[in-house]
Amino acid sequence: MDIDQNKENAKKFGIRSIPAVLIFKQGKVVETLIGKTSYETFSEALEKSL
Repeated sequence: MDIDQNKENAKKFGIRSIPAVLIFKQGKVVETLIGKTSYETFSEALEKSL
């Protein structure tokens, strides 16, 4: 999402820098990845959340 256009959501989820990836499970944030993330780290976080 464009945090400049969605400041309330950025504030709600504590996004202070970009890129930021939030992984949700059943409507709740289960993982947050901030900054440049390797494919392996991203894949592991996603697999852990399934």
